[in-house]
Amino acid sequence: MAHLHPLGREFTDRNLRGSNPTSASRLPLSRLGQLDSIPALVLPLGVIETKHRKGVTTERFFAPFNPTIFTNCSDTVAMLPEERTRSDPVDDIFNTMVMYAYPDPGMRFTTRPKVLLYFDIVSPYSWIGFETACRYSQRWPVNFRFVPAYLGGIMHESGNKPPGMVPARGRYMVKDLARLASHYQIPLKWNDNVITAMFDKRTVDAQRLLIAVALDSTDTLSQSSRPESVVSAPPGSLLETVARNLWLRIWSTGEDITTTDSHRVVLQTALPDKPSEWVDSVLQKASSTVVKDLLKSNTKAALDLGAFGLPTFDVQVEGESHMVFGSDRFHIIADLVGEQYHGPLNELSAFRKQNPSLNGN
Repeated sequence: MAHLHPLGREFTDRNLRGSNPTSASRLPLSRLGQLDSIPALVLPLGVIETKHRKGVTTERFFAPFNPTIFTNCSDTVAMLPEERTRSDPVDDIFNTMVMYAYPDPGMRFTTRPKVLLYFDIVSPYSWIGFETACRYSQRWPVNFRFVPAYLGGIMHESGNKPPGMVPARGRYMVKDLARLASHYQIPLKWNDNVITAMFDKRTVDAQRLLIAVALDSTDTLSQSSRPESVVSAPPGSLLETVARNLWLRIWSTGEDITTTDSHRVVLQTALPDKPSEWVDSVLQKASSTVVKDLLKSNTKAALDLGAFGLPTFDVQVEGESHMVFGSDRFHIIADLVGEQYHGPLNELSAFRKQNPSLNGN
């Protein structure tokens, strides 16, 4: 394995402050030489992604290597910090936070496992998988990405039938969702508006809205040195917040999610700090041909995996892709990524803050 050395004291030397150390990307090569490494190997650091949660900040970086020396190197793995607050200075991050490597016999570079979650707001099981992924993103060193797709297109192309089209399955689904809502502590409730949204109206425009939100998020645009083949965004992004609010409307409060007016309300409610000009821009983008084509592309990517419903997971480990279907397969995903399954992780539920009564469960 490669020897790893910390760059933590470089941040201290530069007195970098704040929770988003983008200036780390300007770390000069000459400073790396002070660490008695092989500076010719290591190019200036670049930031992949920064995400914030209450009490937790995860900073991810990569250091591209000289391709004339190593031809098969990919992004180096950065370590997760311990619990800390937004206001903590960068130089308080543990020295293992950002690392670089130098050659050693048998050197082998590995990338952090990636899990792409294909979802549609119309699917309550997608909501369960989505919330579970948000929780496990705080426990596992795994790069989760949320990918909006169109369930109607997947069902049609795969020849599958919606649960409601099979009477016995539909009756079971109502009971099953009630049990799952309790188990995962998600405010999911069957309501009459669900049927209207599924059959009388189409929710495809809500998925286009999520594509537009993802495109507008800096979290999407700074993923890595290699572009994604799908439009996605990580936990903690604008997409997470907007998607959750859409799910609450259709699957909890029984409100509309199919019109532009309802989408405006969702954006204003989910992101109250965003100006009206931003809201108008996202709504306009959501109806564009570009966004429509991107949703089709995301849906095709799911079909290419072998998807026949949602949620569908693309678990990428060591260059191999594993398709996993269903919100109740996190124990299988745990096996694939080499991590431990901890159950529903209700202590990390996004709804505990909104409903303090859940804290006692």
